[in-house]
Amino acid sequence: MDMRTVGRLERVLLTLMFECGFVKYSPEPITLKSGKVSHVYVFGRNDLTENPHLMHAVAREIIHAVRLAAGEDPRSPCLIGIPTAVTSLANWAAAIDYMEPESFGRNNMRRPPICSRTMREKKKKHGAHHRWVDGAADTERHLYCIVDNVVTDGQSKVETAER
Repeated sequence: MDMRTVGRLERVLLTLMFECGFVKYSPEPITLKSGKVSHVYVFGRNDLTENPHLMHAVAREIIHAVRLAAGEDPRSPCLIGIPTAVTSLANWAAAIDYMEPESFGRNNMRRPPICSRTMREKKKKHGAHHRWVDGAADTERHLYCIVDNVVTDGQSKVETAER
């Protein structure tokens, strides 16, 4: 699938990602979770939360990708950011979708708003609900979408989906 069909990443956004330190080159190799080694690393943590203009731009791209992937599905897309790096990004995207409905074809409100859920790094062992993700799953109402800041072999997404 061509990246242009998933999102509208443009040179301006890629330049902004570079300027904010979202993507960096390291002369020393960095070992990724998958065990692969790379000299290029996608940070996607502080560089997003410390740069609201970048966070807003990336969140809008996520909204476009989720809307494209959801198609005409009547369920509300529900974003789950892989902890902890992408939790805030998933929440931002849901908030922007709600606050700017006209930007995403929701001005007629026929498309349900995007919501988000919080996923924990460790399964909750206290309180009334012992879950990985806040709230009970409702697949009739929500179309769950996993959001991550980087993809190597997809293993983090598989682990998240299993939870």
